Amino acid sequence: MKRAFAALALLLSAGVLRAVDKVPEYEITDTYVTSPTMLVRAGVDGQIKEIWSGMDPGRMRHVPLFLETSIFGQIRSGGGWLDLRSLRYHHAGTRPGYIHLQSDDGLVSIEVTSRKNAALSPIFVTYAFSRPVDLKLAAQFKYPEFTRGFHCDDAAGTAEFETAWRGENAVLTTTAGPRLVLAAQPPGKTVAIGRSGVTTQFESTRGVLLCIDATERNMDRRAPESYAASWTNLLGGTRDSEAELVPDRVTLASDDGKLDRMFEYSIDAVVTSQFASGDVMGDVFFYRDSWLRDGTYSMIGLSLAGDYRAVDSYFAFWNAQRGFSVGGEREAQQPAIAITGMWLHSLLSPDGTAFLGRVWPYARDYADYYTGRIEREGMLNVAEEWICFIPAPSSWPNAEIYSGLRAAAKIAARLGYPQEASRWNRAAGRLQERFSLQAYDGDKGRIIPMAGPAGQSFTDPQFPKAENRNGPLRDDRVDAGMLIIGRMEAFGRGQGIMQVDDPRFASTRAEITRDLENPDHSICRFGANPASPHAPRGELDTWPIIMAWAAQDEWLLGQTDLAWRYLLSGIVNKEGYGAQAWCFYLPENWDRRGIPDKPMITWSHGDFVTSVLLLLLGVDLEPAGADLGLAPSLPPGVNHAQVGNFHFRDWRLDIGLSREEGLIAVRVRASSHAAGAKALSIRLPFGRVTELAAGREARFTVDPAQYYLAFGRSRNAAERASVASTILAGSPPPQDPRKMTPAELEAFICNLEANYTETAK
Repeated sequence: MKRAFAALALLLSAGVLRAVDKVPEYEITDTYVTSPTMLVRAGVDGQIKEIWSGMDPGRMRHVPLFLETSIFGQIRSGGGWLDLRSLRYHHAGTRPGYIHLQSDDGLVSIEVTSRKNAALSPIFVTYAFSRPVDLKLAAQFKYPEFTRGFHCDDAAGTAEFETAWRGENAVLTTTAGPRLVLAAQPPGKTVAIGRSGVTTQFESTRGVLLCIDATERNMDRRAPESYAASWTNLLGGTRDSEAELVPDRVTLASDDGKLDRMFEYSIDAVVTSQFASGDVMGDVFFYRDSWLRDGTYSMIGLSLAGDYRAVDSYFAFWNAQRGFSVGGEREAQQPAIAITGMWLHSLLSPDGTAFLGRVWPYARDYADYYTGRIEREGMLNVAEEWICFIPAPSSWPNAEIYSGLRAAAKIAARLGYPQEASRWNRAAGRLQERFSLQAYDGDKGRIIPMAGPAGQSFTDPQFPKAENRNGPLRDDRVDAGMLIIGRMEAFGRGQGIMQVDDPRFASTRAEITRDLENPDHSICRFGANPASPHAPRGELDTWPIIMAWAAQDEWLLGQTDLAWRYLLSGIVNKEGYGAQAWCFYLPENWDRRGIPDKPMITWSHGDFVTSVLLLLLGVDLEPAGADLGLAPSLPPGVNHAQVGNFHFRDWRLDIGLSREEGLIAVRVRASSHAAGAKALSIRLPFGRVTELAAGREARFTVDPAQYYLAFGRSRNAAERASVASTILAGSPPPQDPRKMTPAELEAFICNLEANYTETAK
């Protein structure tokens, strides 16, 4: 999607420039590379379009400083110059955080890289040619009036610019920013330099390295070494290896190579969206803001993937900021999501209790904040910003607040604050009571997104004419966002405000399947509500995060095959979406043709990582009578998978899965980084506990078809069967569910879902 832009207007006041346009124009095919404090955005034609800097803690919550540029090459051709942007390119290994373009004629390769794992790093663009060429590199600034000074040094291979960079979203304020150095190796000859940019020429070369440096590091260059060479020598190269990008990362190798790559690249997407401040940008193309919600759900995936240092850094950033969130996404539930993430991370981290001690002030203050609001409001009036911005008793945000309160109570108990734990548990209980009374509409037979009183409306005193901020407090449409409610149990025992096997949630899920699910098992956002002024015809785009929520709900129910279907059919192999062609970028959503709305959203990748690890390993971080619970599964059609280097506290587990006669054979080999570690106790699905010492191996078999029993999900099966049959089959079950065995009931419910014929929405 492209933004329409207003004409640039400049106001010169006290040395500050202001521009009225917002996010710079981008193409859906643009890609990106980040370093600890920088970002470069490139087009599919090899052009560098934008440079970011200023990812310091103060700015990191909003748009960092950026310059709109056009950096491109030209090569001598006959009596003129061939613009390299005119060639056709294909991606040759581009992935989140790394770009490699190859021209179709084989003439030129353009690689964009950085040392993400360094303290500071420029971003490097390597131009390589199949034959010697005369090359001109041009760097043009979109707004030359922002340039305040320039200087070149051909011996060092540098062109330096003092410029006004741009920041913030709503009104882009242009202020003094970091020094920009464009440096080449080998050094070329400066043909022209001025406020609009620089052009440098190279004679008979087969390659040039361009160093884009906005780090403001004082590089100590020693002649005859060039500036760019000084950087590469300092860093030991221009690109991280896989091991360096995510040190000690978890790995996946299965029969499904496409799944493996999406998993690996999704970890890359989260890692390369985090900067030196610790914060995570929710989107680097369009929104350009960071949110507690998107960041925390992405960090949950990264914590499961074992990058504890990155997760510690993220929560340290928000613990210091202490705000709700930023940009347009200020839903009051976001600190509660952070507390949920803090608790889960503490269960995985080897320093979990110490980590909780550091974030305790944050958890304490916001748990008290929610407790006070529950006493005053019952269900909190919170804007979900999914359908509209009206602060109503919105169902899924209140489910997230409930999870955060239960997590805060666990944190308090772990740290020795029993009174706080008791107070917050009581508040969560009151919220659950109100939710049970309000959120489920018995007449509609589903949980509704906005549960305010019928006939009452809200008027925003600040924006009385803004349609999305004013209107009814009640909205009873079918909404896929309700899938969040069930999945909160995945993040902590007892943290679901309504359990996933509650018949009311089962009814809600069935209506979502009937009204919003497509034949490829992608799920649309929400249905129509003609009585509402907000998207009355519904939103039929499909979001990767929705399929991740659906997968987590099915996993909690013990239905792993149905859960895998949402990940594999609904995301990895989504109809109309070619993962390879899109460099394994997952967008915010796809339209009905499978076309992405934006190049990439971090949360889409973070929840994909979470879902894959939960399904493959069946991770339970709060098992009864053991350190860790495992209930592994394999995707349908996949017979082998190896999860390597799974982190659990000081332990590293290599877990092999093989399909054997309908069962899953599991082999777990353990190592520990802790000297003298006691044996690790692992709880298997039906309660058996096995002890595993460092350097030893455990073998066992599991039957995922029985997980519904192992997870205790058969208690409401008769009611669930009745509501699912009524909604999906249009009639009650042919046999009285009360007379069916648990196995018959589960098979009946699964067959209803598996064989339901969706129509394209």
